Amino acid sequence: MSSPKTTMDPPITLGLPLDEPTPPDGCGVCQALAHQRAEAAERGDLSRVSDCNVEIRNHHLLPLPQEEAVSMDTSQDIDTARSFAWCSWHKGFSDTARPVQLDDRGSTFGARGLFACVGCRKIHSLTPVADRP
Repeated sequence: MSSPKTTMDPPITLGLPLDEPTPPDGCGVCQALAHQRAEAAERGDLSRVSDCNVEIRNHHLLPLPQEEAVSMDTSQDIDTARSFAWCSWHKGFSDTARPVQLDDRGSTFGARGLFACVGCRKIHSLTPVADRP
């Protein structure tokens, strides 16, 4: 029979917090996240500030595979009204995301369901709800 441990574990060591990421020029998603981060900082919502920092850092980390990236054509989205939405396939914000599956319950705050960006729509052969017959 052994006696229970009566001493504490050693303290954990944390590194210094990372610097706030700078959004790259030309990326509307990262610019919008930086704007949300600034608003959250003004409100004192440090959890949201941290979330925005993570999103900005990770937004450009997962490039599409080369064989699929070369044939991307965004011309179908040029005349379409754009807004920022969460792409349910690559798990990130996009300014080309459109609904591809709607939730039956509906919502008074806009479309509910799954959205996909132009790249994920091409890769996964998804058709936006508005483009279906």
